[in-house]
Amino acid sequence: MDLIEWLRAEGVVVALGHHNASAQQIAQAVRAGAQLCTHLGNGCDLLLPRHPNYIWEQLANDALRASLICDGHHLPASVIKCFLRCKTPSRCVLISDASPLAGLPPGRYPLWGKEIEVHPNGRTSVTDERGQTVLAGASRFLDTGVYRAWRDGEIILAEAVDMASTLPRQLLGLPDASFLFPASPANLVLFDVDEQRLRIRYTILGQRVVPG
Repeated sequence: MDLIEWLRAEGVVVALGHHNASAQQIAQAVRAGAQLCTHLGNGCDLLLPRHPNYIWEQLANDALRASLICDGHHLPASVIKCFLRCKTPSRCVLISDASPLAGLPPGRYPLWGKEIEVHPNGRTSVTDERGQTVLAGASRFLDTGVYRAWRDGEIILAEAVDMASTLPRQLLGLPDASFLFPASPANLVLFDVDEQRLRIRYTILGQRVVPG
């Protein structure tokens, strides 16, 4: 808890993740300054007690925002919907958890001293020391996250976009960049959506325009 307090004093946003904390420890961490849950619902035990567990405790704590991996593999649609209903979109941010293999074609790749498989459906997996096949990061980017949060979470598209842009900036204490003013940087992503995906048309960074 002393480390959390020191990090907050240094302006660092503290997130809780990959832990087995008790309800008391989570409450203490929040009082010390923790603000975020790291990819809630992932990076945790495969089996948990039905009711007293750290996922429920983090969901119930209104002082904690949640980061979510909405790539179609890390969280089922029903879980995304429940998480967003509980936390609300305004207290959630989207993260990709993209590995160095993101964007590569299906196949087996050496990484981190192991063999990682990118499946045709985009799932990225590895066999762990117990012989179980588990997720190994993501192979999709935040455009997929925005689309899946919108479709699976049944929220407004603008809310999903904010979860990947405006809300992370707020969490990090960065200036709001959601409006354009004279002489302000024109950093934009132009996209359209259909029933299957969000399609990036152009990315504009300053005076540079990149198709796709």
